[in-house]
Amino acid sequence: MKLAGKGLTGKREEMAAKKQTELLKSNMARIISNTDDFATVESYRAARTNIMFSIPDEKNCKRIIVTSAMQGDGKTTIAINLALMFAKTGSKVLLIDADLRLPMVNSYLDIANGKGLSNILIGQSNVEDVIVKKFGIDIITAGGIPPNPAELLDSDAMRDLIYKLSDNYDYIFIDTPPVGIMIDAMSALKVAHGVVLVVRQNYTLHKAVQAAVETLEFAKAKIFGFILNDSELIRYHYKRKKNSKYNYHYNYNYYGNQKKRNA
Repeated sequence: MKLAGKGLTGKREEMAAKKQTELLKSNMARIISNTDDFATVESYRAARTNIMFSIPDEKNCKRIIVTSAMQGDGKTTIAINLALMFAKTGSKVLLIDADLRLPMVNSYLDIANGKGLSNILIGQSNVEDVIVKKFGIDIITAGGIPPNPAELLDSDAMRDLIYKLSDNYDYIFIDTPPVGIMIDAMSALKVAHGVVLVVRQNYTLHKAVQAAVETLEFAKAKIFGFILNDSELIRYHYKRKKNSKYNYHYNYNYYGNQKKRNA
C-alpha cells in the first residue's frame, strides 16, 4: 500500500498522539456557509459530485457512512458539511450521529443531545420525538451513551430504523466511530451503500489508514473516496493495482486549481 506523503514516525507519532488529545477536547467543526470562500465551497461541491457519481443507479435513498481511521481526523465536521451541501441541491437529507461512544454532532451544531439514536434503538423514544431540524437538514443526535454501542448498531432495530427512514429521505449520512478503533463502524456498514473515509494531513498515522482500508475491504464495503482534511488538497482516492497494492493520487486542489499528481 502506498500513501501520498511520509508516514509519521518517532517524535511525529508522539506529537500526533498529543494533538489527538487536544483536538478531542476542542470543538473543531467549521460549518460551511454562504460566506465561505470559493475554494472551500468548491471543494465540498467536488466531493458531493464524486459521491453522487459513485451511486448513479440507486433511485431510492442513498445511505453514506462518514468515518475515519483515528479519532480527531475531523469526520464529524466533514459529515455535517457534506449533509449541508447535498441539501443545497434540494435533496431531503438526514444526518445521524451513530458515534455512540464519543458523539459530537450535537456540540458542533449547538443542539441538545437529549433523546437520540440510542433511545430509539432501545425503544424509549419514537423517531418523530428526536429529529431536530437545522440548516435545512434533519438530524438525529446520538442520545444517551449506552453500555453496548456495538450491539445496538448491529441490531435488527438499527437496520429496521435505517430502512424505515430511507422512505422519507434522498440521502442519509451516518457519522460513525473511527473504523480503525471501534467495531461499531463495521456494524453500520450493513445498511450503507458506501463509505467516505476522512484523513487528516500531518495527523493521521499511515498505519492507521492502511488498517482502516484493509478492514473496510475485508468487510466488502464500497469506499467512495477519501477526504483529506486540513490540507491544500482536500480529496484523494485509491484504485487497486494488479499486484494488490494501492495507488493513491490527488485529483483536486483545495485552492481551485485542477491538477493530478501520482504518489
